[in-house]
Order: sequence, then C-alpha cells, then structure tokens
Amino acid sequence: SLVLKALAEGALASPKGLFLLAAPYWGGQDWDVSDYELSEHFADALPSELPIFLYHSRDDQWVPFAHLARYAEKLPQATVREFADRGHQFNNDLSEVAQDIRELESK
Repeated sequence: SLVLKALAEGALASPKGLFLLAAPYWGGQDWDVSDYELSEHFADALPSELPIFLYHSRDDQWVPFAHLARYAEKLPQATVREFADRGHQFNNDLSEVAQDIRELESK
C-alpha cells in the first residue's frame, strides 16, 4: 500500500505493473494512520495504462478481507484475485502472482 501511495503522489516512476498482496486500506476504524492513508481520489493520479492486480485471502488473520473490496471499488480496472484459505502470507504460495508477472512480461 505504500508503493500505491507513492505512485499516486507522483513520487515514483510508473512501473510495468502494480501487485498488491493482502494490502491494508489505511483510514477508517482501526486502520487510521495518516502517514499511510491515501487521498480520496488517489486512483485518478495513477497512470491510466498501469496494470493493477489485487490479491487477498478470505481467512487473512491480519488484514480484514473487506479491505480488498475497498480497493476494488476505487480501482475498478484492477484484476482481483480472491483466495479462500491462504491466510495473510498466502501459505507461501504466490504461484498466481508469479503467473500474472510472467504474463505481463510477455506483453
């Protein structure tokens, strides 16, 4: 989520893709850390051609699954990957992330 904030604020050059794994959506109840919070219209500041991928597991024990829905709402162009039982660390299985990176590299 910090890379997303830096991109939205113009602090980073545009990468080939953005991959957010179990990312907390800062702001609101229990996640109110102003240093990490995104602006209301952060998505408008992102490069329009930037491929964005969101990954989250329903049984994440640290970041509530509802955070994925908040990102998906703000980033409707994003590819969303939901998992049922991978926890916060995805059970050390990032095969879908690796596949998405490979596919992006091949374009």
